[in-house]
Amino acid sequence: MAFRKSPAYLWQHPSGLWYFKRPIPPEIQQHFPTNAKGRLPTHIVESLGTHNRAEAERLKRPHASAADALFRRLASGAVSSQPTSTQRRLAEIRSAMDEVHREGADEDAVFALQDMAQDLAERLELEQGPEAAELAYRTAIDPTKRTLKEHLSEWLPTSGLTKQTQQDHRRVAGELLAFLGLEDCLPDSIGEGHAVSYVEMLNAGTLSLATKKVRMSKLGAFWTYLGSKRAVKRGMVNLWTGHHLTGPAGKSKFGGEEEGDEDARPLTDAEAVLLLTEPDVVDRRKRTYTRSLFRELYAIGLTTGMRLNEICSLRAADVERFRQGLIILHVRKSKTEAGVRSIPVTHPAALRVLLTRAEAQATTGERLFVECVEGGPDNKPSWHVSKAMGRDRERLKVGGGAVFHSTRKNFATLMENDTTINSDHVKRYVGHVLDSVLAKHYSAGMRPENLVHIADAVRYSPDIEQALTYAGSGAES
Repeated sequence: MAFRKSPAYLWQHPSGLWYFKRPIPPEIQQHFPTNAKGRLPTHIVESLGTHNRAEAERLKRPHASAADALFRRLASGAVSSQPTSTQRRLAEIRSAMDEVHREGADEDAVFALQDMAQDLAERLELEQGPEAAELAYRTAIDPTKRTLKEHLSEWLPTSGLTKQTQQDHRRVAGELLAFLGLEDCLPDSIGEGHAVSYVEMLNAGTLSLATKKVRMSKLGAFWTYLGSKRAVKRGMVNLWTGHHLTGPAGKSKFGGEEEGDEDARPLTDAEAVLLLTEPDVVDRRKRTYTRSLFRELYAIGLTTGMRLNEICSLRAADVERFRQGLIILHVRKSKTEAGVRSIPVTHPAALRVLLTRAEAQATTGERLFVECVEGGPDNKPSWHVSKAMGRDRERLKVGGGAVFHSTRKNFATLMENDTTINSDHVKRYVGHVLDSVLAKHYSAGMRPENLVHIADAVRYSPDIEQALTYAGSGAES
């Protein structure tokens, strides 16, 4: 059976997210469940989880292959995307079995239901194969068992994850099932061999290393939940950790920049002013990551040269009031050993943001930027906000190598052009390793108050300074 093929099968949401969109041939639309309005669907629409067109082109291919295979099966009459009468009857047996157990197990009733389930499973095996039959039988005779998709549906609404991240989890689980050739399965039916084969398939593909890490991270988080529910065999909770992943370095298809992007360029004055002053987006959505938050983060990045994850990891206890107009900021989380440091901060915009945030926390152990929840392969608090800031820059048309790490480049450029400043002092301030024998083997480090001249030297152009004042004022917060 031939189907019309589009050269793209891609559709971009106004948010910039790409979707796979494939028309369903009219002659097989009746095989699909109706939508909320009782109408038959006209398209298969699946999120590709990327804002990049080139990556969307690569990611659409398995979706297109799966759609073609489904259309051929439906056209042949071999399979329906709706539950068959056999599956519906097995679902009824599952409900009856659950009721019998709740009312006190009646052995005769249990045996009768098991016999019925076995007969139906044998019929289902002829219709859809042994895997579907085994899954339906095992869940029918044991109502306490949940399938992979059922566990996912129970976990995600209570996980506290953002809607986009929940959607990413569903997609990753769906991709795993598609690799296994299953519509659904019981979690304990997936073993180490399946995990190794899946990783080998990923390594043989063209996805970036970051994207592969994200998939492992999401599967690992889900399997941890399954372990807490005793849904996987003992020892299988970390099924998705410890794998050797290969692939080109780059950005994850889930968005966001790589921490410490050395290819970043400094922001122009106009870009810095825009990022520091652009007001909040006006729409009906309740946003976790607001422009007010972005302005504060950019202000600290420009005035301290700190990495994004270093800023997002700060807690109220890390803000030490040294004297009027000076605080010592203790950076305890960094990507390198040299990055763990204490630095003075004197710029008025950074002082206002840091002191206001610290005073707003109930305890000294609370994070300054409570909005920034952990996520990603390394469970960093910068993960989600980094993605949100990337989408915000796309909206503002600030691109071409401009990322949050650009603020660190601006800071370094500012320091390098101040001929009165010792470069080793700048390295200590931004958390770079010093090459001297004294620093490596003998010195215990410079006291942070002796680096005040670095903090005092942070003065940008009048336009940027005015924008920093606005960003630090908490406008619209």
